[in-house]
Amino acid sequence: MIHSGATNGTITFATLEIGGVAQTNFSLPNLKIVPGQRYNLNLEYKVCTNQVVATGMDWSFVRYGAPGDGAVVNNFIVNDVFQVGPFEAANGSIISKEIVAPGADYGFVFDIYSLDNSFNMSVNGDKISAQELQFEIFGEGKGTAQTIGFTDGTRHGAGGIPQVWANGMAGDYTNRTNPLIQVQIDQKGNVSVFGRKSADGALLPMKMLDGTPFNKINWQGGASSNSVKITQRIENATGMKALGAGLKKGSCAN
Repeated sequence: MIHSGATNGTITFATLEIGGVAQTNFSLPNLKIVPGQRYNLNLEYKVCTNQVVATGMDWSFVRYGAPGDGAVVNNFIVNDVFQVGPFEAANGSIISKEIVAPGADYGFVFDIYSLDNSFNMSVNGDKISAQELQFEIFGEGKGTAQTIGFTDGTRHGAGGIPQVWANGMAGDYTNRTNPLIQVQIDQKGNVSVFGRKSADGALLPMKMLDGTPFNKINWQGGASSNSVKITQRIENATGMKALGAGLKKGSCAN
């Protein structure tokens, strides 16, 4: 700015976006400008949020017969058909549950506290991956190939890392602490997956073993809700305990 003397001025931003929240025509009036002086502009932008929570996922189906036979399913959807249990669902069958996740302006986090042994998830019709996220390493001829591991090249069930379903690996579903697997969906629909290598380890980034990225999904915030379908491919005993939560813009208390 070039001016011959001290003056008052106004700075106007056509669009100011912080944390995904946009403000248009944002102005700072009555700024005193003195020639030869350098100015730093520090802005504090307050956004108040409320937590929104989705219906929990809690099911477990034991294996029947020898490894490779499948699982006994009770009162659940198998291959898109509701089956009154006990129903012997063969390996390769897909069990599913649909939930409604409230609109969350800052994305959503699905915490999986126990898992045996794979899953996939579609949000508003879009799958997070074209493949089942298979965490287990099976013996020869006893299950499908593992499809997901850690970004450092390690995997569950190898190199001293327990299988995802091993004793002690589950987190606390009741108190919502120490999730085993975490699926993060940001406000723009980008998906990330994290997992633990040990009972008390930190959540670490994971990737599909074939190198394909997780799909971007159409996540809804505001007053809209999100249709979430959780599926699991049956590989002997099968189960999951999970909860989802996110943050939604809300009114400020003060």
